Amino acid sequence: MKIWLIRLFLKLTSLLPFSIIRAFGGIIGWLKYQLNSRDVKVTRRNISICFHEFSNINQENLVKQSTIESMKCAMESFWVWGVSADKVLTKFIKIKGLEHILSLREKKTPILMTGAHLGNWEALLNWIASQMPCTIAYKEPKISGMDLIIKSAREKAGVTMVPGTRIGIKQMINVLEENGTFIILSDQRPGKKGGVFAPFFNTQAYTMTLVQFLAQKTSAQLLFFYAKRIKNGFEVIIEPASFDINQPDSEKFASLLNRQLETQIMQCPEQFEWSYRRFRPQPDETITLYSDLK
Repeated sequence: MKIWLIRLFLKLTSLLPFSIIRAFGGIIGWLKYQLNSRDVKVTRRNISICFHEFSNINQENLVKQSTIESMKCAMESFWVWGVSADKVLTKFIKIKGLEHILSLREKKTPILMTGAHLGNWEALLNWIASQMPCTIAYKEPKISGMDLIIKSAREKAGVTMVPGTRIGIKQMINVLEENGTFIILSDQRPGKKGGVFAPFFNTQAYTMTLVQFLAQKTSAQLLFFYAKRIKNGFEVIIEPASFDINQPDSEKFASLLNRQLETQIMQCPEQFEWSYRRFRPQPDETITLYSDLK
């Protein structure tokens, strides 16, 4: 995709009211659902795996709502990248759990923040950066031209990015050892040797061990977060880890991590990014949960 086209689209979205952007995203999501795209099929498969106790009608309703919410998130993110950081901050209507950040900051305790791809994480980065300097793990997007767009937008908001490489991990440790704040979304597959299998909605999912490593390598405290989509904007929810972050067993730690992610996801399951092939691979390599999806 030509970068000038992306920049033009960002410019156009930045000129439109936020309510129009969100509504347009909802329309695109509805059309995407009607076309039964590959993403919709993956969403349907994941929801059938995670909510097998739901009736077929309730599962399909969640598939539809998830597809709509996913495209709202996409359009909102374009808007976030195109407008000023101050304008993004006007859309944060409710904040729950700010006291957890303030308390740790007052004690000069390093903060490790994690969560799922839930609600709108791009907008949330702007809010976190407005509270304190922060660094985030970054993976270059597959779409040509988006790399510079995303980096520029995040840096504009005051977010520092480091790669998820060996060199990047050293930088992550340095941030936390200097009492900084590091952010990582922990609901997607890590690279080889970077994770363990642990239950996620009662199904084995390859889960990153980086959160455990960073928490135990440094004196960082672990907070979970997400930005829920509500009328006219977002609600930020911040919660401390509900488990002992010094748990030495990697599989137990990953299970506890996933369980807290599940708890947050269940607050607004339609706003979770279900179109990701979360359950690939499986411990039994002969089991393929997505190979039949075209």
